[in-house]
Amino acid sequence: MTPAFTWSRRILWGLAGMGWLFWFGYEDRGLSIVVGLSALACTAYGLTLLSGWLRGRELTAGALRQRTVLAGGIAGLLVAPLAVMMMLVKIAIHSHGIPDFTTADLWAVLTRTPVWGLIGALVGVAGGLLLSQAAVENRT
Repeated sequence: MTPAFTWSRRILWGLAGMGWLFWFGYEDRGLSIVVGLSALACTAYGLTLLSGWLRGRELTAGALRQRTVLAGGIAGLLVAPLAVMMMLVKIAIHSHGIPDFTTADLWAVLTRTPVWGLIGALVGVAGGLLLSQAAVENRT
């Protein structure tokens, strides 16, 4: 049987939600926190996606690794667009005369989408190797 990641998903979603709540109220113009919160939320999404794909299925080690890489890649590709969306929402909520983020900030985050996709896929490779190894150890 494959893992459901129930507690891991709940903790990640909870941390992402609390982080967003505090970040939206905080006057921060840096890109690191918003991208980090987006990565946290996308990690939670990737784990949720993966657990749905694995639920109730007995998979070969290769199929398990393929699904983890795909879930990681999808989650990674969503980091930059989600960060940009969060930045736009914050601009709309705060509606200062001078926006919290410039067009250059939005573009700088968005152009890193391929890098985040690669990072997500590599994390998926690592997770797939760990899960397939754990599955092999549990069968013996």
